[in-house]
Amino acid sequence: MKTTIFSLLTLSLLFSACNNSDNFNEVLPETETSTPILPQAKVTYSVEDITYSIKDADGISFLTHTLPNITFANRTAKTLTTSYYDNDSEFPKRSEFTFEKNLPKEITDSLISIKTPTVLLNNKIYTNNVGWMLTSLQQTKPYSNTRTLQTINIPANQAITIIRSFDEEILQASFVLTLRNDVTNEIATYNGKWKGTLNYTHRSISLKQENVK
Repeated sequence: MKTTIFSLLTLSLLFSACNNSDNFNEVLPETETSTPILPQAKVTYSVEDITYSIKDADGISFLTHTLPNITFANRTAKTLTTSYYDNDSEFPKRSEFTFEKNLPKEITDSLISIKTPTVLLNNKIYTNNVGWMLTSLQQTKPYSNTRTLQTINIPANQAITIIRSFDEEILQASFVLTLRNDVTNEIATYNGKWKGTLNYTHRSISLKQENVK
C-alpha cells in the first residue's frame, strides 16, 4: 500500500514538473510588423507650351447669325423717338479642342487655362494670355459685355422693325501642346485641332417700316 501511494505521488510530481517545464520552455509565435503604406504623390501636370499653325485643312470660315427682331409701333399722330441697346453679350464666343490621343486623366479633371488664337495675319497666329479651359468640350461665353445705345425715330402711325445679323469669324488651327509631369519631370506632346471664334464682322442692321394695323 505504501509502495502504491509513493508511486502515485511520484507520477503526480513528475506530471506537474513536466507541465511547468513546458510553460517555461514555451516559444511564443513572432508577431509580424506591418510596413506603413505611404500615400502616393499626387500626379499633376504643367503646360510648358502650346504652338498653333495653319495646315491644309485649316483656315477661316464665317457663320451668319440673326438676332431676334425688335419692333416699335407708333400709334400717335406725331413722330416718336425711342431707343434700344445692342448688347454684345448676345453674341456667342466659342472654343473647342480636339486631340489625336487622350490627355492624362489629371489634365481632363482639372481646370487648366490655355492661351488661344485671337488674330490670324499672313498665316501667322497670334494668341492671348487669357484663354479657355483645356477640354474637348465645346465652351461658350459672351463675346463681350459691351452695350451700345441706339436711338430711332418712328413716324406717326408707323411701325418699324429692326433686323440685325452678323458674321462670326471662326478659325480652325492645328496645335502642338507640351505638358510636363510635375512628379517625374517627363515631357509629353499632344497634337490636335482648335476651333473657335476670332471676331464678329459684317454686322448688319436694317429697318422695315409699315403702317400700324
